[in-house]
Amino acid sequence: PVGDGTVVLVPLPEAVEPGDAVELTAAFRTIVPVDSTAAFGIFSVKSDQRAIALAHWHPMLAGRDGAGWSLEPFSRNGDPVFAPAAFYDVTLRVPSGLDAVTTGVVVSERPVDGAVERRIEAGPVRELGLAVGAGWSRETGNADGIEVNVWSDADDPSAAESVLA
Repeated sequence: PVGDGTVVLVPLPEAVEPGDAVELTAAFRTIVPVDSTAAFGIFSVKSDQRAIALAHWHPMLAGRDGAGWSLEPFSRNGDPVFAPAAFYDVTLRVPSGLDAVTTGVVVSERPVDGAVERRIEAGPVRELGLAVGAGWSRETGNADGIEVNVWSDADDPSAAESVLA
């Protein structure tokens, strides 16, 4: 770990030339705090609501520009992530009865011990966003040939309809 412990340096066995690629695989678990107010609560279980919205919940590659690697920890103020686009292949297990909305496409789904396990692929994207909750409905529309999904409270479908209008 580097700095405040949120940055991990991964030594590579050999130098990577410009234009070459490296594949990194990381197994990890994320423990989500309850009722956290850090970063406007975007990484927290909201005990009084039906949803959990998670940002920056997974390991991310640091961004790099002319000044070098961006190794600063995430800001507690909003969405300041500087990260390169990446491909994600994620297996997510969510208790049955809850919806999981993510960036990307669900490529497989199976029941496992009272839960639903989904394999999700996304990319290239800057981050894999995730929201988990219950009582949602999905409306699908099309914008210039791109399928757009909008999730909203099942009790108020007009919210999704207004976004897709």
